[in-house]
Amino acid sequence: MGSRARGACLVALAIVAIGCQKVWGFEDFEEGPGVGGAAGAGGAGMGGGAGAAPCEHPSAPAGMAGVRTQDGSCVWVDPKEVTRDQYDAFRTTSPAKPQGCSWNSSLDAPESTQPASPCLGPGGIADGGADAGSLDPNLPVTCVDWCDAYMFCLARGATLCPGQYGKATQGAWYDACSSGGGNDWPYGKAYEPKRCNDNSAGAAVLEPVGNKTTCTTPNGIFDLAGNASEWTAACVGESASDECDTRGGGPNDDQLGASCEGKVGLARGLGLPTVGFRCCWLPPT
Repeated sequence: MGSRARGACLVALAIVAIGCQKVWGFEDFEEGPGVGGAAGAGGAGMGGGAGAAPCEHPSAPAGMAGVRTQDGSCVWVDPKEVTRDQYDAFRTTSPAKPQGCSWNSSLDAPESTQPASPCLGPGGIADGGADAGSLDPNLPVTCVDWCDAYMFCLARGATLCPGQYGKATQGAWYDACSSGGGNDWPYGKAYEPKRCNDNSAGAAVLEPVGNKTTCTTPNGIFDLAGNASEWTAACVGESASDECDTRGGGPNDDQLGASCEGKVGLARGLGLPTVGFRCCWLPPT
């Protein structure tokens, strides 16, 4: 299936599917050695490509996985999607608005939603009219617009994963998912049904982050295929109607939509019940 067809699958998801020491906590984005799969906290982050040297940097945030990119540099990536609990701790703060987010009026709700895909506030899945407050705090936070996600990452000294809008095989998110371009799915070159929370899983709902222990990259990054689709910093323009790429598909996507090349552009101001995010950190230049 070509990129146009994959885009159609993801658009269908957007319209139809829609619908201090905490682990990965916003408060705990501390400086320290990067982390890679088996290395554990405080270990050296693993590189993305086969045979690549480990990613190491004295200021790399503890708890993030080091990824060797296709150009040989390193980026550090959240091993799990940001949760409702983590975002709730952040949205009670009053961060300064960065350039390009002057239109963002609240951290409590996206600027716009789709009538067919209502949001119930941050993390609201709108599943059978469920109260957003009753949902599992370890679910990926969704129903956040691009600036909500971007400001969360900035408050942690990080950013949304960089890339080029419309370029499926470029950028830090793709390199993390594909292990530097070597794989088509986080776990390897060949698709395996039910390894990730895509439409092969059957449930068609979000799962707590990291719940799918089979859906990991070799260096321990979870849910880059399926579960929540993820905002990235691959964007055009800065207005609420300008678009940024979301990556990886969601629980209603097929094997191509929920692959390392899966992407769809969404308006920055839009919040959807299946779109969340994770953060990236780049060494200072």
